[in-house]
Amino acid sequence: MIDIGIYEGDALLIDRSIEPRHGNIVLAVLNNDFTVKRLHRRGGVIKLVPENPRYQTIVVKEEEEFSIFFGGGWLIRAEIGAGNGRCLLQGLH
Repeated sequence: MIDIGIYEGDALLIDRSIEPRHGNIVLAVLNNDFTVKRLHRRGGVIKLVPENPRYQTIVVKEEEEFSIFFGGGWLIRAEIGAGNGRCLLQGLH
């Protein structure tokens, strides 16, 4: 999800009260594997779209185990280096 500023080591604060909608960044579980992707839900087809050109879009098949944990939340990133420390808190949509 590097193209939208989510990097390895970042923490996501999940708001499970938000109903996931088309276009949201979601935490999904597909066949017991967690993934963070953009939700594409149109015409009965569900796709999990990466925001990183190194990864492929996942088309969710009916026979697969699939659930979505959230459709929004917050990104938390601690940046520490050269004697400076700061924390970024950013909303996910």
